[in-house]
Amino acid sequence: MIRYSLRKVDESGKIMLHSELRKNLKIMTGDKFSMQLIDTSIIMHKLERESETGLIVTEIDEIGKFALPKDFMHKLDVGIGAEIALYQADNAFILKSKQASPIVRYSSTRIDPLGRIVLSGELRENLNVGIGDKLFLQLIGTLVTVQRAEEEPGLESIICEVGDLGMVFLPNDFRQKLGDIGIGSSLAVYHTDNILILKADENCYIPIA
Repeated sequence: MIRYSLRKVDESGKIMLHSELRKNLKIMTGDKFSMQLIDTSIIMHKLERESETGLIVTEIDEIGKFALPKDFMHKLDVGIGAEIALYQADNAFILKSKQASPIVRYSSTRIDPLGRIVLSGELRENLNVGIGDKLFLQLIGTLVTVQRAEEEPGLESIICEVGDLGMVFLPNDFRQKLGDIGIGSSLAVYHTDNILILKADENCYIPIA
């Protein structure tokens, strides 16, 4: 399920997660979230293991706020008082400037008997890739982000190739992180800017206040 709301950056550069959201996701004071900047989006997910290192981390304070790094705010072109679009997907969040194109473009794909998914021509155009180009797949919580490969893979990430007809192999461990989905399962694909976000398909996009 993808949920959407607008949050305002306060004078300290922090954003509030409202109480209902914290209650539903069992987010407590002191919980830590990793933050990764991908193009004009910030991807956040709740850290479940203390061993997850090498990440930019933010912590939920006693009133449910978390801080945005200044360089991330600059990349999103937002300042104090600006509104940020916050998309919630399970225990992960995607943050974008309110003025940026929102994550409302939705499609789905199915895992074939060889563990592959098909990226349509529209999705390949969104990523600016063609047949034979490399893609960067990364696990972020229960999501998989996909973007054009510009660098070596990092933590819980791989590089794969776009095959004939737009086929992309999704490794078994990635499928397990998406919810232990198997052959024939459907995946939701949310795409914005130069990123695809894959998750178990619930065919649901809900705006919330």
